[in-house]
Amino acid sequence: MPKLVRKCIFCGANANSKEHMWPVWMHKHLESAASDASHNKEVHNFSPKSGLKISGPIGRQGDIRTVRVRAVCSTCNNGWMNRIEGEAKLFLGSVVSGKFIILTQRNLEVLAKWLTLKVMVVEHDAQDVVLTPQSDRTLFYKNLQIPNYYRFYLAENISEDYLYFVRHSHCIAYNGIEPNPPLEGTHKNVQVVTLIAGRAVFQVVCTRIENVHLEEKSFMIGFHDSCQIWPNPPSSLKFPCRPRLGKDGINQISTILQRYIDRSNPTWV
Repeated sequence: MPKLVRKCIFCGANANSKEHMWPVWMHKHLESAASDASHNKEVHNFSPKSGLKISGPIGRQGDIRTVRVRAVCSTCNNGWMNRIEGEAKLFLGSVVSGKFIILTQRNLEVLAKWLTLKVMVVEHDAQDVVLTPQSDRTLFYKNLQIPNYYRFYLAENISEDYLYFVRHSHCIAYNGIEPNPPLEGTHKNVQVVTLIAGRAVFQVVCTRIENVHLEEKSFMIGFHDSCQIWPNPPSSLKFPCRPRLGKDGINQISTILQRYIDRSNPTWV
């Protein structure tokens, strides 16, 4: 049986290129990797019928900063995606290093686009966990239009972890029949992506459900009510900034989706 050829998630050409989760230019701003470094790439899926299923490699040799995802073509990767990276690295190096910087509104817009790119790519690191439909990926590819159900947050990391990534995603229907809006060929409609890079904690909350925002139902006081950088960015933002999140705080913000599901018992589809 012929091997299935992956297609670029943006333009549809053959996916002949890989995208770094933590780009190479960022590595010099991070602590050195241990010689015996390893990483996990776990995928958590839950359904009311089968319960929680965990898949993916655990303890894979190599530092997590080297992880790449084959989901794009070289034309996109070396073109418009590279331009986003180029503009982001002008200020993100200071953020990751924890150096004082005043982020402008334009910086925050670029940061939101950079995070959008990372989220859309990493959704395709495993099968059956995609949230963002092709129509929204195309709008981002052509116009750099961020989906209106993406929300972005930024805080300072004071934990011992300098690289961290966790993504929780599920599919919920509040009418008990089907998701609204329809999934459009995807598998999930709500997800929380929490990413640590050096001294920065980034979070992207995507709630693709009509008239619903997850952070209004499950949130961490002092973070979700004060650290949003997009949409409606402030005119400027000083970084490092409060709150300063340690291991417990990072765990609290990264598990808001699971805690909401545990206590509210929404309908699964």
